Amino acid sequence: MTNAQKYAQWMDDQLDLYNYAVRIGDDPWRLELLRQLQDKESFHEQLLRDQARSQLCREFEKINRRLEGLYGRLKEAENDEIRAQLWEAAWKLRKERSRLAARLRESAGEESRQPGRSSLRG
Repeated sequence: MTNAQKYAQWMDDQLDLYNYAVRIGDDPWRLELLRQLQDKESFHEQLLRDQARSQLCREFEKINRRLEGLYGRLKEAENDEIRAQLWEAAWKLRKERSRLAARLRESAGEESRQPGRSSLRG
């Protein structure tokens, strides 16, 4: 499902809930739903953050797979020159993986600081 589809689905769900709250006369719930509808940009921003985090996770996993392959080749390397090249490549990948891990931790920290995070999930 694309972000636009998720956003449209969330908006439809919120409007349905709002209309239901009006119909049953639940003013506190109606006002909370109205606040969430007025803060719809937060939902859209969260979708973008989730998408960026998913991309970071995919990159992290890709590096892990490449490292596994390199370590397998290192075990089978027959001369020091090839072994040195493989270690250099592995070192670069490990540095990149550390950078991605830091960005993932940072994005997890940002996510935990988002007010009303759970109420925007749809």
